[in-house]
Amino acid sequence: MDEVLATLASESTPSAVTAGAASAAAARAEQSSSTHATRAPLIALMLGVLVIGSAAAMLRRGNASGSNASSASAAVATNRAIAVLPLANLSGDKADDYFGIGMADEITRALTLTGVKVIGRTSAGALQAKGLDERAIAKELGVGSLLTGSVQRAAGQLRINVSLLSAADGAVRWTEKYDRPIANVFAVQDEIAKAVATKLLGTLGDGATRTVRVETADPEAYALFLQAQVLFNRRAGPAMMQAANLFERAAARDTTFARAYAMLALVQTSLPFYSDLPADSAQQLVERSARRALALDPNSAEAYTALAHGAYTVSRSREADSLYRRSLALDSTVATTWGWYGQLAARLGDYAAYRARVMRARVLEPASLIARIWESDVLQAERRFAEADSQIQQIIALDSTFANGWVYRARILGLRGRFDEAIAILERHRVDDELLAYLYARAGNVAKARGILAVAPRRADGKPRNLGMRAAVLEALGDHRAALEMLERAAATHDQSLVQDTRMGWFDPFRKDPRGAAILAKIEAR
Repeated sequence: MDEVLATLASESTPSAVTAGAASAAAARAEQSSSTHATRAPLIALMLGVLVIGSAAAMLRRGNASGSNASSASAAVATNRAIAVLPLANLSGDKADDYFGIGMADEITRALTLTGVKVIGRTSAGALQAKGLDERAIAKELGVGSLLTGSVQRAAGQLRINVSLLSAADGAVRWTEKYDRPIANVFAVQDEIAKAVATKLLGTLGDGATRTVRVETADPEAYALFLQAQVLFNRRAGPAMMQAANLFERAAARDTTFARAYAMLALVQTSLPFYSDLPADSAQQLVERSARRALALDPNSAEAYTALAHGAYTVSRSREADSLYRRSLALDSTVATTWGWYGQLAARLGDYAAYRARVMRARVLEPASLIARIWESDVLQAERRFAEADSQIQQIIALDSTFANGWVYRARILGLRGRFDEAIAILERHRVDDELLAYLYARAGNVAKARGILAVAPRRADGKPRNLGMRAAVLEALGDHRAALEMLERAAATHDQSLVQDTRMGWFDPFRKDPRGAAILAKIEAR
């Protein structure tokens, strides 16, 4: 995956991408950002419990045939679930690896519209990147079938080979080859989705009657779009900025490309967490991009999610809740929407809802490291620090290059009072200077804490960043008056180190002061 990202970051135009040979990088997709899935997805577990309970009840009534029918029904339901692996790149140029990764995601999306249960838009590729074979991947994800294949594009033509494999024995249940002009890429995706749905369900599901997708007829715009998708899924600062640029270029090439605008809005609403862009400035960009997407496609779930998260970042909780609900009504299969919606619940103090929404995200993306981070966040919010620490250590063990894993480990160790260990982590992985300053302050090293604050990176306009965390540092240093003033500035500017983490332990001292408590209560208001 790192090779793919490096290539994308260096590309200036999609036309510079030429055709080339089978790629191993497609099989390493999402290696840095994903990991092994849980052994039994929650929904499958709940279904199994219900089926077993129902069968036991019928056995007690002597209805053996009813019990057998229930077991058969459960087996059929399992077999109908599917995951899509990244398509191997047969174009001969590793720069085209992103196309196979993106096509798998697009086919996954098309399958959800047919009524098929699809698990893991990114999880399947992550597990493949770990070296698991098809049957092992299917077991990890709890699916009965896998869709595998390859893609090659050259001279305006597209060749896709796909096969539907049975998880039980690896047998090929269906295979097909598609040779089409690249301008017909969306029609091919729909053809594949409908063929697979018919094979799995015997007929197309109710979802097949949904509104026809609004896409683009410009192959170059679509190539830019797929590159941006790969970078966005990485969830890292430089990659996020590059993704924004690519989505902008895709929309500029085709001003009717609704999903390019919607995905651009999703990136823009994330930028305050990955860059120095202030939340209020980001929200203006989000509003413009998302409203443009909705004008072109009123059923764009991604656009509503972007608007919801944007409202969340500027502390408009009631509006955010309404927009999240609208997005989920349109498409309830996106893990990011569930995870972000869960974070809103956490801000409001509803940890039961936070846990339920995060677990929905975990079921949809079993191998997602971000979803696992959300799960550890639930434990942190509930002040179950030892369990949260155990969860984070598992994430790091699965992918030691995942920067967020180290940041969250340091946070948890700090909240557990293990300051020396937390400091050692952040000195080794220098990714959050304000948090490091806080840890030094709590450890009693005043000079070190103040020194780090003095040289911590600032925004492009020269102003300090992470004002909420800076307020926590000042409070830990005993400068309560300055800390309150900094907290007020953080709230007024919707600083994300405050807005997203108001219920973290380092803000607890402010709750003992009426002025500080009022600031936090305003952010946390429904």
